Amino acid sequence: MGHRFAACLIGMLALAACSGTPNPLRAPAVSPGGQDLTDEAGGEPGAPNPSGVDVDQLLRPGTSAVAVVRADLSGERPHEVIVHSRSNEPGPDGLAAQEYVDVFTWTADESWEKVFDATTHIGPDGYPILNPGEGINQSVVEPFVAVDFAGDQVPEMVLAVQNSGASPGPLQVWILSWPAESLTAQLVFSTERGGTLTLNPDRTLSLESGEYRPGDPGCCPSGQAVRKIGYDEASGTVTVLSTELASS
Repeated sequence: MGHRFAACLIGMLALAACSGTPNPLRAPAVSPGGQDLTDEAGGEPGAPNPSGVDVDQLLRPGTSAVAVVRADLSGERPHEVIVHSRSNEPGPDGLAAQEYVDVFTWTADESWEKVFDATTHIGPDGYPILNPGEGINQSVVEPFVAVDFAGDQVPEMVLAVQNSGASPGPLQVWILSWPAESLTAQLVFSTERGGTLTLNPDRTLSLESGEYRPGDPGCCPSGQAVRKIGYDEASGTVTVLSTELASS
């Protein structure tokens, strides 16, 4: 199965190169105006061009790439490589295949080092972003991008994870920045059940989700909320800028 997938993937990439079609594995890094932040010209002298890195060498054994983002998260060239991958095997007990998000940076010893792993990065609830032992389905959903919220040429990583069991669970939105030694969460926000996250042209995000009151069944929230997420100049952080509520 893995060999057939690899052959198909190579064929897709070759076709994209010949036809001018965007690479199906490539997700964009987005600037204030919405343009691509990926540096096709490469990094500093002696460093590899992140756009030319063979992603297969960065994948975990037994996984396949779903999407790749190349962005200057650390503020130093070359850009980091952010890899969303998925296990080639289904999860146990009927669960979906395990998903992963890893970030790699180029080091002084001339190698790609993993500096972030969503299965070990602990959130404020005490659990990893992606937890292989949780016994629930978790999927990384769109938009999977890096966004320069502050317009300072150092984008943040946007990671949205939909949790589900017999029915949709929380949609957890993470905004991660690299202020010093490692990636740190600027914002973690969870809906009660599901939701839709959208990237806006003005480098903000819109999160639409149901608002539940006591007694509301899971299918039918009493209201809907649209939260605008973006950079707040007063606090110097990415946060929920506004919330609009409406009855369902």
